[in-house]
Formats: sequence, C-alpha cells, structure tokens
Amino acid sequence: MLSASVGLVFFGLAFLTNFVSAQAQTKVNQTNAQIPISAYVLNRDKTALANGDYDVRFAIYTTDRQNFDPYPSNSDKASQVWSETQKISITNGLISTYLGSTTPLPVSLTFSNGDYYLGVMIGNDGEMAPRKKIGSVPAAINS
Repeated sequence: MLSASVGLVFFGLAFLTNFVSAQAQTKVNQTNAQIPISAYVLNRDKTALANGDYDVRFAIYTTDRQNFDPYPSNSDKASQVWSETQKISITNGLISTYLGSTTPLPVSLTFSNGDYYLGVMIGNDGEMAPRKKIGSVPAAINS
C-alpha cells in the first residue's frame, strides 16, 4: 500500500506529467542490445518526483498516445511491441537506465522499419502521455 505522500505524487503524475528529457543512444553488449535512457520526471506542480525506488514500466509501441489512459494503461496493448518493468532509484527527478536490461529487446524490432514510441509508467500511475517518439539513433542497433 502506498503512503499518503507517495499517493499524492502519483495523483499529480496521473493528470499532468512532463517527461521533459529523454534521450536514446545505442549500446550493444555481448548478450543483447540495450538502449540507454535518461529522463527528468516532474510532478503536476512541476517539481521533481520525490527521491526513492520506483517500479517503472517501459514499453515500446507502434502508435503514439496523446491522451491519458488510467492505470493499467493498456487500452492499446495491441500496438505494444515490447515492455519491461525495472526497479529504479529516482534521485532529484532523474531516471537513468538501460532499456532491454531485464527483458531483451526483440530481434524483430528494427528501428529503421517504422515509427516507434516510448511509453513510461511509474508505479500504479497511468502511463505518461504523450509518448515520446524514438529517434533514429537506435537504428544503429541493427548495424
């Protein structure tokens, strides 16, 4: 069960969350391809998310979502091509991790064959909207 202060943080995220900065680059290790990602997550009042460990679900979709979809945020699951949940320590609103570190990215995911969008969901809050379009840099994963 969430404490009252964490519940308020998620409430704020549910209605207005800014996924201000996300960058993807490519890193290939010996076992699977991974994409490093960094993001700054703000609450509704535009303050950094409280420090702590959070379950964060990352998902890659073939469609964007502009409108908020309440938890569990799976109304368009058919367009989801990959997802994983990681326990992430968020400090001063910053997330830094590698996509594909717990659930390998599918070999069929070729960033040169279409548009992909990253969805992020923290705890039991709905997925942040809009999703962030993944740029061309991860296409190097296929080279």
